Amino acid sequence: MHTLRRLLVLLVGFGCLAGWPMPALSQAGDIGLIDDFTWESPSFGITTSWSDDWSVNEDASWSTEETDYLQLFSGLVVVEVYVKDASIHESLDDYLEEYLRNDAAYYDDFVLRDVYWSEFGEDDETAAGFAYTYTDRDSGWLSLGEMYPSGDVNVLVMLTAPVDDVQDAFALANEGIVVDELTLFGYIWTEDELPTGDGEALSIDAIFAGEEEVLWVGELYGAEIACSGSWEVDDRFTFVDTDVDVESVSINGSHGTFIATFALAENATLDQVMDVHRDVLQDQFSWDSLDEVDAGSDDGYGAWADFSGDINGEATDMIVEATWYDASASVAVIVQLTASADTFDEEFANLYSQCGIDGHYVFSYYEPA
Repeated sequence: MHTLRRLLVLLVGFGCLAGWPMPALSQAGDIGLIDDFTWESPSFGITTSWSDDWSVNEDASWSTEETDYLQLFSGLVVVEVYVKDASIHESLDDYLEEYLRNDAAYYDDFVLRDVYWSEFGEDDETAAGFAYTYTDRDSGWLSLGEMYPSGDVNVLVMLTAPVDDVQDAFALANEGIVVDELTLFGYIWTEDELPTGDGEALSIDAIFAGEEEVLWVGELYGAEIACSGSWEVDDRFTFVDTDVDVESVSINGSHGTFIATFALAENATLDQVMDVHRDVLQDQFSWDSLDEVDAGSDDGYGAWADFSGDINGEATDMIVEATWYDASASVAVIVQLTASADTFDEEFANLYSQCGIDGHYVFSYYEPA
């Protein structure tokens, strides 16, 4: 991923950072500079231009038969443009995973904050966006990138700035830098929707765990739950009760259990649905103790609660959320995750990134910490 950046960028040219080789090229023409404000990737012809707010780090820019790389800076803000032969990787996701793992291994306190995908163009091609934070020289930095196909190449653009300066840095870059006749960012990131550096922490292993598999399809309401990773349906606690129009599936992960229950709840509120679920939880014999830590609701769109207690003497946490499954607000879906207190955050991050209901996140209000 972005392999060169921040204060170091202004001081030295990089040789091999985060596993990315940099050939020794001394002449500006070798790296594709057309003039002081224009670069054309030597191997693939992708053009980048910039305003006078930006300068080229010629020592850190390079070109090979497979990859062209340009680095720009403005003060402490660094922008990187990679143009890579698309045949090097089997898919854009393979490229993204390799890049994230490289940087995760290189940077201190690396935390992956966001990963998104979005379709674009008439052929519904896919672009990927990501953001992560790390620490360098006792300062916090945030990097965000977009990766997308363009003909026979994959283009990766990166912005790195001090965490507190990302908003201004993004505006400066998007107003002053054009890549392949497009603003620097636009497929994923916009000025109104930028990561702040303190968002959710995501697991690279969880995100790239493999293809999703449909584990369960509801008989009554047709809900489809698909997961990647090691999640498995537990038939012992999966049921359909047509007398009360309820169906429920229990899915075990590495460290916890996810349960989704779909119930006809006409003329009820979600707060009432949650109250019924509370009664069910208190009656479950497996809990030695169960205490509600926090709860809330959102004007009829959702209700949620945090619980902690003991199961067989082990400290255990649980979160529960109720939302409407259908547009007519007649079928409620109650989702719950239960895991030991020591592994709860890890299991929730896995569930959040690996499983979905009808292609949507399992939880609507909770996000990984």
